[in-house]
Amino acid sequence: MIFMTITEQFTRIIEREKEKELLPFLKTLDSKQKKELTPVIKKLDKYYSEHVKDTFASSSYSMRGTNVQRRLFHVASFVCFSLKDFERTWAWGIFNREGIGEILPWYCPPWLTEYAIKQTEGGFARSLFDYRCLTRRYF
Repeated sequence: MIFMTITEQFTRIIEREKEKELLPFLKTLDSKQKKELTPVIKKLDKYYSEHVKDTFASSSYSMRGTNVQRRLFHVASFVCFSLKDFERTWAWGIFNREGIGEILPWYCPPWLTEYAIKQTEGGFARSLFDYRCLTRRYF
């Protein structure tokens, strides 16, 4: 059996776009491990978010990462980041049934209520949160 660090495991999940492996992996992490993984998520997210020249069209650019990889970063950011770090991401795509709906039954970040209030005060809650999947039991 080969032992991999949490950094190696996460990197492998991202590189291979293993959506079905991400949630079980994140569920095993304690607070210390989530904090340890935060800079790795930021570094890899920056790399995969970078716009690079398209291989097929020399004057066209596209994001290095795939849509699947973007979703994986959204989920990891929601689970591992502090409010301050999460607010710096473009991870608002997590707020739908497929994203947050699969996470909230087993994990709710301590900052979610504060984040929801800030979004409401900024007028963004209507377009950000899908209230069909968010119920009061999560807040």
